[in-house]
Amino acid sequence: MKCKKCGEKTRTKETTDVQSYKYRRRECVSCGSRFSTREYSVEEIRQIETQRYDERLEVAKAEIRELRRFQEAIESIALGGRLQL
Repeated sequence: MKCKKCGEKTRTKETTDVQSYKYRRRECVSCGSRFSTREYSVEEIRQIETQRYDERLEVAKAEIRELRRFQEAIESIALGGRLQL
């Protein structure tokens, strides 16, 4: 991996397994700059993306239900009926 400051190679100083990812402390061999990285497996990334998709889908479904209720209320008013929520 390249250094974020100077672009030279880095070496791993420490690696720790943390639940679903690897946490690595790195140090630049040229300028001595230190930084951390997290490395996720492809399967973990897929699980995270699937969970986010499911959450967005539920929000979209709730918004659609609300829009349908609103549309029914508008139609009811247009037909001279009373508003029922």
